[in-house]
Amino acid sequence: METTGVATRGLSTAADGSGDSEEIIAAAPGRSNTLSPEGKWLIGEGDGAATSPDIVYAQLDAGDVQLKTYLRADWHEEDGEVSSDGRWLAYQTNEGGTHANYIRSFPEPGPVVRLSDANQGPLWTPTGDAVFYVRNDVMVRRDVRRGEAVELGEETELFQVPDMRGSTQYRNYDIHPDGDRFLFVSNGNFDEEPVTAFHGIGPVVIVANWFEELKQRMGEGR
Repeated sequence: METTGVATRGLSTAADGSGDSEEIIAAAPGRSNTLSPEGKWLIGEGDGAATSPDIVYAQLDAGDVQLKTYLRADWHEEDGEVSSDGRWLAYQTNEGGTHANYIRSFPEPGPVVRLSDANQGPLWTPTGDAVFYVRNDVMVRRDVRRGEAVELGEETELFQVPDMRGSTQYRNYDIHPDGDRFLFVSNGNFDEEPVTAFHGIGPVVIVANWFEELKQRMGEGR
């Protein structure tokens, strides 16, 4: 199932477009809605407070789905992403005047661990053993060890991000479930060619107009 937030309603719709949409929450977050890996939590950003955006969430397997505030402060908190075990939330904030990514416990916010300055919000690996983020147009992987607390490991710069549409309000990339491929929202100013990777990682190959290729493979490219 694919979950989206529109206006004031949260809707669940089959990914293939079949059937009718089902309302799962009457008051959906304002933007950037994401699901936790197991589909239990809906994470969004509330726009109602004077300090908006603030991170909000809803437990979708509860009998009466209610929207709750996770973080509210005198600065922005956004791009919340839940780890694969459902215990940790990575997010971005401009606290102190600089956009940076952090990790703290979920659903109850505990002590915070700072990841790094970053131009784009964080994204967990499918296995939850690391977090990706974009800093100075470079894709970075930061190893994370999870237990009763979070311990940060090695940071590795992977490759130069190819002309991705910049935004500190929305994360304009995602990762394939296999953990080896990324999908970017770009400005469309690059060719399909290998990209030089750092630290011997690679080769990194850019494929443009991937959505058109997807439609052709599904028999819709007419």
